[in-house]
Amino acid sequence: MVLVLGRPGSGKTTLLRALAGKLEPGVEVKGRVTYNGSVPKQASAYVGQYDCHQAELTVSETLDFSH
Repeated sequence: MVLVLGRPGSGKTTLLRALAGKLEPGVEVKGRVTYNGSVPKQASAYVGQYDCHQAELTVSETLDFSH
């Protein structure tokens, strides 16, 4: 599991989709993304974001909720 934090529009989703090899057709990635020599499409999954925020929770409670 990976947690990426950043401001809206900073490229978090694009980074995760690139790492998972799930970019839209026509988007070009220069270079090659591998994990220990393996292509990520063979060993990764990408699940789109689901914004379910509970402002009353502490950071610790939010992390517990994410399990």
